[in-house]
Amino acid sequence: MFSAVHDIGVTTQIKEQAVTEKIQNMGWRLYVTNIPGQRMGAREVLVCYRNEYLIEHQFHKMLSKTTALLPINLKKDNRCAALVNLVILAMQFVSIIQHTARTELAKTQDAITDVVPGNKGKKVARPTAELLLRRLKTISCTCVALPDKTTVVQVLNFHPTHLKILKILRCPDDLYSTYAKSCF
Repeated sequence: MFSAVHDIGVTTQIKEQAVTEKIQNMGWRLYVTNIPGQRMGAREVLVCYRNEYLIEHQFHKMLSKTTALLPINLKKDNRCAALVNLVILAMQFVSIIQHTARTELAKTQDAITDVVPGNKGKKVARPTAELLLRRLKTISCTCVALPDKTTVVQVLNFHPTHLKILKILRCPDDLYSTYAKSCF
């Protein structure tokens, strides 16, 4: 067994010109708001802008990931308009679901688990609507009208996570059974 000792010298030098060019190219970001300064400070405004809702994100999800929509050749203007209205309506629902869930969780400084596929224990404080809806997709509801005019409702695969999702979306706990009963 033997060992060798080596001395290594390192020198550094800041390239002032490169740093100056990088800083000049970083740019500035200007935020403008009509919210009075007494109502919200600059730091709060910055946080709001950084958490901004971008319509492009919703279009991207809608057209590629969520629905995998393919180009459609519609020849009548009213059908084109109807399709656009339907997509916008769906995007509004998605936005409301996501905003409501995030707002409710932020109010209670809480998070939800068992919504990330393959990672049940991961806590999510700002869930996407896609995560929540995908988790609700596992519920099945069966409703049978009996000859004596009574209705039997069976909700399967309903877990505590589903109940928490309903609560953060401000929906009643018995949403599924109430809806099923109203179908008859």
